[in-house]
Amino acid sequence: MGIYTMQKSLLSDKVLESSAHALSGLQRSLGISLRLCLFTGTWCDLHHRMSAASDTPQKPLSIDISALPLVSLNSPEPFLLPVSTTSHVFGIPLESTPDGVVYAAGESDSGLTTLLRAVSIQSQQIRELREQSDLDSQKFDRFSDQILRSFEERSWQLKLTEDLSMCEVNHSLRDLLQNLLPRLRCILCAESLAFLPETSSEDLDAPVVETILPEDAPVRKLKLREIVNRFRSQAMAQPFVRNWDTQGRGVECLPGLHSLMIVCVSKQSVVVGWLLALNAEHNLWISPRLTTDPDEFNFSDSGFGTAEAGLLKSAASAIATHHHNRKLFQLNQRLTVGVVRSLANAVDARDTYTHGHSDRVARLGQHLARRCGASAELCEKLPMIGLLHDIGKISVPDHILLKKSSLTNEEFEIIKRHPLVGYQILQHIQELEFTLDGVLYHHEAWDGSGYPLGRTGQNIPLVARLLAVVDSFDAMTSSRPYRTGMSFEKAESILRDGAGTQWDPDLVSIFLQYKEEFRRICQDSATHFQSIDTIDLNALYANPHSRELNAVTKPVMAEASV
Repeated sequence: MGIYTMQKSLLSDKVLESSAHALSGLQRSLGISLRLCLFTGTWCDLHHRMSAASDTPQKPLSIDISALPLVSLNSPEPFLLPVSTTSHVFGIPLESTPDGVVYAAGESDSGLTTLLRAVSIQSQQIRELREQSDLDSQKFDRFSDQILRSFEERSWQLKLTEDLSMCEVNHSLRDLLQNLLPRLRCILCAESLAFLPETSSEDLDAPVVETILPEDAPVRKLKLREIVNRFRSQAMAQPFVRNWDTQGRGVECLPGLHSLMIVCVSKQSVVVGWLLALNAEHNLWISPRLTTDPDEFNFSDSGFGTAEAGLLKSAASAIATHHHNRKLFQLNQRLTVGVVRSLANAVDARDTYTHGHSDRVARLGQHLARRCGASAELCEKLPMIGLLHDIGKISVPDHILLKKSSLTNEEFEIIKRHPLVGYQILQHIQELEFTLDGVLYHHEAWDGSGYPLGRTGQNIPLVARLLAVVDSFDAMTSSRPYRTGMSFEKAESILRDGAGTQWDPDLVSIFLQYKEEFRRICQDSATHFQSIDTIDLNALYANPHSRELNAVTKPVMAEASV
């Protein structure tokens, strides 16, 4: 039992099972009883393990097993040992392990003939095993290749998912394609990849091409529109794949093109454009794959296949979805802008003298934001904020808003509520949340004397500081029922004097640096009036609640700010 336990630890169940199978085959072929022996430097019998595995009765050898000849562990070979003039003991190696060699041992009266026959049988089995091994190896290679391809596809799809920020509606179709096509071309192993728009649009008016080909390559001279028109009907419903003979047969009309893949980019039956992959690169790691139209004379089994078509179709779906979402966003944005403009016009229309004020503030504010280096996001949003900055004035009664004389203390307090009223109107509209800071704080002063909360300096949001400058400038240079608009020079002088007390000094400095540009924006508006500087300042500053307060100390709280 000790020997049996030791040998069990040396040989795996798989080795023993394989040895038993080979032993049974040899016994049936030779017609004699065999038994398994293990050589590890010395011989031992494995019949304890084989009593249930062997289907042929095993008889003990006529000689002591320890008398069998010593063999090589590294390169075991068959042996033949004469026992008598008519009997021989022979051994045939079946399995070799790092610890020993399993032999099939038996006795035969025919001696060498039996051994040769056994060797022949074993050789045949070895050939069959090698053939099976080759087949298994080929299957394994194909399986590995498929796993690799699936992994690459999965990795690309994950990368695409990670880069979905490029699919946000604020990115144009060209931005998305320029980010997507280089990686897609690599994973498809294509020489060139192109997107051809169906029609010119504000997003894209020309093809976007990603290629590794030199400038003088024949395929660069291909006209993508002609290719699409040629295969349009076949590519409309499903990916079109064509791999021509590498010698060029069948491509007389398309010189330089030996493989092609076209996918229609569409959403809800609307064709956005076409994705084209041109010339599959030779890849030793990729086995030939079945493609379309195998009965055609120019069919080739190398080039683009099902996997590539699936990837290109996935990319087409992402592009189409992005385009569709962007169109919906633009439609929603136009609707929102229309509603906002209507609200702004409703406020401006109450006073024909201030008509167009909100629109000019929007344009002036955006230009100042660009000149001061504000973020692209803020520059994009500022027109909407400018249009809505005075929306709270809709709550001010006409007898106050249109009053031609000075305001009373009570009337001025009502006027000062309009930033907070505007905030309350807009705060429940999620799509307009970005306007709240500008609406609420655009009458705050740099020194804290503004309203409604008395914020100071950098504590006032940048958007509100921008609006404060341009709102005051437009108000001061516009004519009102109770006075004629200031000249540009006078309004600019007031801004200069109030920098650091009423307005952000840096923004005023930038405004004055580019004052000619801001003047032109005001002059472009037909509703903006400019007059000569004939205003009686002493009369304006006499009443602390006048429409224009002291231009030097509190210029923004003049009607310029109200």
